[in-house]
Amino acid sequence: MCVWTATPPFIPHVTSDDDTSNFDDFERVKSVHFATSSYERNTGFTGKDLPFIGFTFTKMFPTSKKPS
Repeated sequence: MCVWTATPPFIPHVTSDDDTSNFDDFERVKSVHFATSSYERNTGFTGKDLPFIGFTFTKMFPTSKKPS
């Protein structure tokens, strides 16, 4: 049996492209405020990326011309 021709087990009824009536309603949760000092701290230059300074990558695409 092909997946494209099989009958789905459930066919939802939708009224528009943004119809969310088939999803459960959840209570809104208050957003948690994190201390900005531990998550948004600017530590400055640490040198961990030093080996990659000046590194570039170029992907070579095959050409349709055959070498002569």
